[in-house]
Order: sequence, then C-alpha cells, then structure tokens
Amino acid sequence: MLAVFAATVLVSSFVLIAPLQAADAQTSKKTLKIALVTDALFSDGGWGATAYTAAKRLESKYGHELAYAESIAIPDIESTLRQYSEEGYDLIIAHGFQWGDPAIKVGKDYPDTKYIIFTGLVSSDNVASIFPMQQEGTFLLGALAAMMSKTGTIGYVGGDQIDAFIAEGAKITFKYQGNNKYRRVVPSPKPVDILERQQIRSLVDAGFVVIACGGGGIPVIEERDGSRRGVDAVIDKDLAGEKMARQIGADKFVILTDVEGLYLDYKKPTQRLVKEIRVSQPDAVNVSQLEEGSMGPKVRACLEFVRNGGKEAVIASLDRGVDAAEGRSGTHFFP
Repeated sequence: MLAVFAATVLVSSFVLIAPLQAADAQTSKKTLKIALVTDALFSDGGWGATAYTAAKRLESKYGHELAYAESIAIPDIESTLRQYSEEGYDLIIAHGFQWGDPAIKVGKDYPDTKYIIFTGLVSSDNVASIFPMQQEGTFLLGALAAMMSKTGTIGYVGGDQIDAFIAEGAKITFKYQGNNKYRRVVPSPKPVDILERQQIRSLVDAGFVVIACGGGGIPVIEERDGSRRGVDAVIDKDLAGEKMARQIGADKFVILTDVEGLYLDYKKPTQRLVKEIRVSQPDAVNVSQLEEGSMGPKVRACLEFVRNGGKEAVIASLDRGVDAAEGRSGTHFFP
C-alpha cells in the first residue's frame, strides 16, 4: 500500500540585537584595528558596498586601521575569524548570517576581540548581532506613496527588477491583517496536473522516499503553443498533495498537521473529534463552515481523494503519523 504524507510546519521569525558589554561602549580615542569580512563582494552594489563605504569612513574620519576580506569561502569562515583575532584586531565586522555560529565559537578563545555579525541572530559576551528590519521602513515609504496617489493604491515599491510576469499588467494586492499588519495575497488556483508525476512514481517504485509538491509546488501555466511559464500564484499544498496522490496511484492520502484531526465546535467547550467520515452518507461534512486557509482545504482535499478512486484519506497530528496511518488516530475519510 502506498501512502502519501504532507505536513505543515509553522516557524516564527524574530529579530535580535545583542548589545556588547556596557564597558566596551565607552568612548576611546585609541586607534582600533578593525576587520571587515564577508563571503560576498564589496562591489555588489548593495549591503557589501555600503559596508565598504562605511568602513572607509572609519579610516578617513576617525583614523582607525582597517583590513578588508571579501569572497570568503564558507568552509574558511572560522579560520578567517581566527586569523584576524590572532593578529590582535579589536573589532571584526562580519557580513553574512553564516558567520554567526563560527563567531560564537572563535569568540570564546579570544575574549578581548569583539565581533559584530550583520544579519545575525547570535550573541555572547563579545559577539553582537544586527538584524535590520528594512520591511518597516519600506512599508512607511509604500504607505506614503499610496497617500500621494490619486487612488490611494500603489502596485509595487522596491529597488529590484520586477519579474516579467508581474510587469505584464498584473497587480500586487495587500490584505489588511489587523494590528497594523498587511499581507500580500496572490491567486490560489486549483491544481490541474502534477507535471513530474511519472518521475515521482518511478522513484517510489524504486524504493525512494520522495519529497514533492513542497508548499504546493511551483505554479506554471501552459500556453497555447505548449510552452509553460511561471505565474504569480500559490497552489494550496493540500490540494496539490491530493492531486499528486491520485496521479501516482496512491491508496491512502495522509495530511499531517498540528491538531489530531477534524473537530466540531473547535476550541469550544463542546469540542469533539470526528473520527470517521464516509462521503456516501448525505451531508457527511459541510466544508463551507470550515475555516478557509486552515482545516477547510484539508477536508476538501480528503473528500476529493476518496470521491475520485482513493481508498482512504486521513487528517492527523504530525507526532502521531504512524498511528494515523494504521487507523489508531486522526480523522479518516472513506468512500
């Protein structure tokens, strides 16, 4: 029996700015030895170039001694930090998220050297991180631009090149989420075909565990001449998983999430788990009453699977996946 599993993981991002010790922030006229290092390039026209220009100001205006190193290979990050630390540099400014963990490790061996990781999320007694929240500034710029327009609406704010499929008459829409937060929204069309279904099935038959349709897959449309191009859309991952399960001939379709299954009166005192649904029964479940973007698409995908030849579909908790596949947990859908 072939089972298809899909899981949803929610990760919260955060910003950390770790200050150095208070004593280290005291004003000093001592000439400092400072190293600016990056795995990128100082000629990138962006973060690297800005850092290089600022470092040059430290030389010209404040008289500090600067050393520069760019295009450092990732495996050489730790040895680069050790080299400058061993040479007695007072401050090492590293550009790049991947410098964080090596800086913590090296910093323990060189307590008199201070390290700053730009776009980092690490900290210790002599390591600080800076994570710029540029989205806050650009949001204000966008809001100001909208206020200055005749319609109160803007389509795009940014310095990078707009992808062709956005520039060709498309528009960008933001939806208010409450608490002064907006979220960009794009169409979510129903998937009609999994293009790599034959390759996926071949790998499964060969004994591989295949990870496919991640996040709903990459949405493309087929032109009249048979060519395909990407579109600005998000395919629902549950519907994409269901389509893949049917097209590769799976008997069982399992959706793993953060709750045990489908609940009636969810988060109410009368909450109860629905253990079994048979679509042959009239009014088996009213999908329209379920929360869109959460349990609604999962139930819809399971119903679609068993109504179109699938033997069983399951919604269950990620940590009880095996129990769910064996019928001991979750909500089970049958024809």
